[in-house]
Amino acid sequence: MAPQINADTSSVTEEDMSGGGGDYMSIETGEYPFIVVKSTYKPNNKNNGWVLGLQQQCLDPAIGKRVLFDHLNLVNPSEDAVKISLARLKQLALAVGHPTPDRIESSEDLHGKPYILRVVKRRAKPDRVQYADSEGFENVIAEYKPFSTPAATPPADAPPSRPSDDDVPF
Repeated sequence: MAPQINADTSSVTEEDMSGGGGDYMSIETGEYPFIVVKSTYKPNNKNNGWVLGLQQQCLDPAIGKRVLFDHLNLVNPSEDAVKISLARLKQLALAVGHPTPDRIESSEDLHGKPYILRVVKRRAKPDRVQYADSEGFENVIAEYKPFSTPAATPPADAPPSRPSDDDVPF
């Protein structure tokens, strides 16, 4: 028996249901700080493999709490899909400083640790329009990189620093 959900959809408009994410807009190609906030491990759509789903949230206040997803085929008949997914998983493990990136026991070990996500904005392919924004673009995860705070650099017009008189031995 299916669960009873009692969902009221009376406020949903035609625009809400059209392909493209309503007010959602893809973020521009670039590098942004993210964290993994949720992960799932479930059978793939064909029930012939397993997918690690990663829900990732942006930490950049200018972007807002934008969420992006990655789906890693860790068990799949396609050896190439598994190889690519394992490489991305290791890249993420290295980016968050996982103590044993060659052996990840739990995806929860990746949660809540900041990293840089290189994101690409591209025109959505016809079979992916449901993931596109209202202009037909989607975001694709290109690379996981370690999070590092940039070193403070003095402004270009700042005078060179000089030792104070207190540092002079005489």
